[in-house]
Amino acid sequence: MAQGPLAIGDATVTVATVQYAVVAGQTIIRRNGVAVPLSGLRQGDSAVVKGGPAADGSLVAQSIDVYLLPRPLPEWVTLKGPIAVGPDSITALGQTMRVDAHTLIVRAGRTVVPLSNLRTGEAATVTGRPGVDGSLLALVINVN
Repeated sequence: MAQGPLAIGDATVTVATVQYAVVAGQTIIRRNGVAVPLSGLRQGDSAVVKGGPAADGSLVAQSIDVYLLPRPLPEWVTLKGPIAVGPDSITALGQTMRVDAHTLIVRAGRTVVPLSNLRTGEAATVTGRPGVDGSLLALVINVN
């Protein structure tokens, strides 16, 4: 799941630097709860995009919900699935997020652990945001 302003391509949307494919007949698009076509979206719309992996590893939007707000939603990304652990990063659903000294890493909802305690293949929920350089920064990693 990602939220923030939309960037719209021919058959894609990007939110918080995460790109999702939009598939006709599969992606549900709503503006304030009312179904609209892809052409009903506008660049910069505040949206929440939920999606999942395709067979090729890319992300496919399952739903796009546009909210008409007086200001844009903050940019957030939440990814759920098996993780790959790097020396200073974590990858889930093909998206890599940097891990820094401020990233909170929790195991089983209660124990704070270092990045070195995580193992590739473990299931996790990773929540982050785009950094100033455009990369994703993990804020919370919750290992199930």
